[in-house]
Amino acid sequence: MKINNIICTVTALQICFLLIMPLQAAAGQTSYENNEQQVIVTSVDKLSPEEKEWFAKFQEGTFYAQGWKGITADILAKTPEELLEEQQLALEALGIMIGCEWSKDNDIRKIDNDMLKQWGNQLKQTVIDNPHQVSQVIAEIDQRVAMLLN
Repeated sequence: MKINNIICTVTALQICFLLIMPLQAAAGQTSYENNEQQVIVTSVDKLSPEEKEWFAKFQEGTFYAQGWKGITADILAKTPEELLEEQQLALEALGIMIGCEWSKDNDIRKIDNDMLKQWGNQLKQTVIDNPHQVSQVIAEIDQRVAMLLN
């Protein structure tokens, strides 16, 4: 198994934990706290009301720009069946991480509109040219974002 596939698989498993753990916590069970992705998802709740509005615009899009959900839907529509679940989870996690940072004030955020456009175009072109490489591109963008945020 290639290292990129391993990274994507681990990310997908982390996202599965994130989706399951809040339900378990609501049922009185403990959640998994040592998960790096847990911090990212929790940070959505810590956004200010204005940042939450920008986060929603990032996810949903505007008249002028396609949102992350639309980009994700386009990619998944062209994704081979055997990669569908893995890529969906990885794209959701990446969208949360990017959206939380992009929604901050322009003078402090580390992700700008040009980066969003570049990454969106890169994902869309990869799914057209070589759909089996999308997992690798997602992992590469994830690494770039992580480096920017650290």
